[in-house]
Amino acid sequence: MFTSTPSPIRVTLCFIAWGALCTAWPLPSHAAPAAAPAPPPVSSTPGAREVPPAEELAYTRALKAYRGEMSAAEVEELAQTDPGPLVRTSQKTLADDALVRFFASLPDEAHARLRRDGYLKWRANALNATQKRWLKEMVVLAGTVGTGPFPLDGKECATTGFIRVQVEEQEEPVYSWWIDARKSPRPAWAPLVNVVGIGREDFLAAHRKQIAALAEQPETPPVAVKELAALPLVKPVKEAAEASPAVEKPAPLMDERAYWSLVKAYRGDLGGEALRLLAAGDSLTARRLKLLDPAERALNRFFARLPDKEHRTLLTTGLLVWRPEQLSKEERKLLEPLIVRLNGEARGGGAAQDPYSLEPLQPTRLGFALVRVPGVEKPVLSWWVRSATALHPAWISLNNGAALDAKGYFRAHLEQLSALE
Repeated sequence: MFTSTPSPIRVTLCFIAWGALCTAWPLPSHAAPAAAPAPPPVSSTPGAREVPPAEELAYTRALKAYRGEMSAAEVEELAQTDPGPLVRTSQKTLADDALVRFFASLPDEAHARLRRDGYLKWRANALNATQKRWLKEMVVLAGTVGTGPFPLDGKECATTGFIRVQVEEQEEPVYSWWIDARKSPRPAWAPLVNVVGIGREDFLAAHRKQIAALAEQPETPPVAVKELAALPLVKPVKEAAEASPAVEKPAPLMDERAYWSLVKAYRGDLGGEALRLLAAGDSLTARRLKLLDPAERALNRFFARLPDKEHRTLLTTGLLVWRPEQLSKEERKLLEPLIVRLNGEARGGGAAQDPYSLEPLQPTRLGFALVRVPGVEKPVLSWWVRSATALHPAWISLNNGAALDAKGYFRAHLEQLSALE
């Protein structure tokens, strides 16, 4: 996986296991200065202490970046000394997004405890529902790169949290997320603050040794959902509306009359000359309305049954996104044949496991998108599904048969759907 930025920093991501789940970045030469003064002897056991001002400042700046409280230019500037926030927030994987939210949403008191005591530690089943959902997405990625198992419930439940790791050759400590379980041969971790020196043996050894020492440390108090810090990227819709009451009506992304005619056709409310004209102008819609395949008919019904409010959202934003738990049982049952078929195709293509699931809290995301295809005047309306365990998103288009033959059809879908948060 590669991520590049407008700045001179180019960062390559490779998994030493996200195995240690430690994501390793070859960094610019300034990341680990050879002339840095030698730090004091390292203790493998976290302990309370007074946080040095320079470390406090570095941590606070990184936290502001993760919370979305810095401009893009400020995050770029921070990356000259700590590329962690820039790299993490640039990734589009569900696991990276979950990791950033898990860390950034911790209340200030928890962050202060981490800096002071050197660790946060919880049993996975003691996390609140929101944190547990994020953790599940991170554990799914860990499993795909060969770490774990990390059970989130039961007697063998994993422990997880954050740790301050002092590396012998680095003046400032690293702050990392970690997870461990009795049946896992090794812990997994991912650095977040002062992300320098990754890949060096002393960096890896320090994490292994100091995470192991956490087994003897007491657990920290759990964080309730109401205590989580509100992040700019997940502000409630109500708050956003109150902050800007005079918002103008957004412009539709495709011809409004054409869109609502399409909705009426799928709902069975368009007939006579209007239906004939629609079918004559769009061979794909005409074919889909006549399909007998149960999975395809179920998708047609799912689209048709969307409330008008969600259709207006799709028409003006170009996107609808759901987690499985946001769908009703009836909606999940309706889409199940389609998910079964896609999983079968993935298995036939060599996948080791089913990539998609509609069970609540699974790392599957699905929805609809208006996709712009180069050289095609009208956008394509496509249902899509993606997962942390699938290499690429899958999709099925519902209109605009002319776009299916366009040269850029597949690339446009891959690029636009892969970039979704």
